[in-house]
Amino acid sequence: MRSLLCTLLLVGLSFTNEEVLDKKALDAKAPGFYSTTLGGQSFYLSDELSKDRSVFLSFFATWCAPCLKEIPVIDSLKNLYPGTDFYLVNVSEKYEKVKKFTESMNISMPILMDKYGQVAEKYEALSLPRSVIIDVNGNIVYNHTGYAPGDEKEFIKVLNTLRKDED
Repeated sequence: MRSLLCTLLLVGLSFTNEEVLDKKALDAKAPGFYSTTLGGQSFYLSDELSKDRSVFLSFFATWCAPCLKEIPVIDSLKNLYPGTDFYLVNVSEKYEKVKKFTESMNISMPILMDKYGQVAEKYEALSLPRSVIIDVNGNIVYNHTGYAPGDEKEFIKVLNTLRKDED
């Protein structure tokens, strides 16, 4: 029942005005958070940012059709941008389901488990996928909800800008 309510909430909120959310969040400090990886290690965003590296977060769920299209694209980008740490953030699903999903998709990115959806809430991931890029200073420089072929051009543009800023 809880899963059904969460799904209905996410679907219902997918009609939120994305443009308003994106403009409000840009140049804001990224909210700090703690999570665990699918492998059981602790993850603190503040630790990642202290390494002077930008961070790409993609919020997803195994049932999300656009996520299935976006994940391989992001996974391939991580090899082109070694100055950026890429993470998938699973929203409110069970470990076993996520493990099976990531193995079937041959995903090499670290997976963060947002068991109760608290991180997704902080990042306004009201519908999925939600991509967020954070610069080395901890500022959100890009966020976008949804995925359509061609969205990766915008990812690349932002990542190239960050690469220039880091040099």
